[in-house]
Amino acid sequence: MISAYYLAFRIAEVGDCEARYEALMACIEEATAGRWWLEPASFVVFSSELNAAALAQDISAVLDLDHDIAVLGKTEFKVVKIIGACSDSDIFELVPFAERI
Repeated sequence: MISAYYLAFRIAEVGDCEARYEALMACIEEATAGRWWLEPASFVVFSSELNAAALAQDISAVLDLDHDIAVLGKTEFKVVKIIGACSDSDIFELVPFAERI
């Protein structure tokens, strides 16, 4: 089943940040089943046949988890995955169903 997802992210300016950005965009493009929207900087909405756990694993594989952060969510369900460097725990109070990956 195809689901719609959103991904907000910050690629830290350490190491080869351009390569990580390109790898993240390639990861999303590969996972996309049809449409995607990426007009604003650091925010993508896309459809995929992959489940949220598999997408989170694929995304975490291309990020520097000590410096980069991504928030992956489904548009239709209460599913939010926090991937990487999240130092502010308020997100887990504001979005109680969010999971740290």
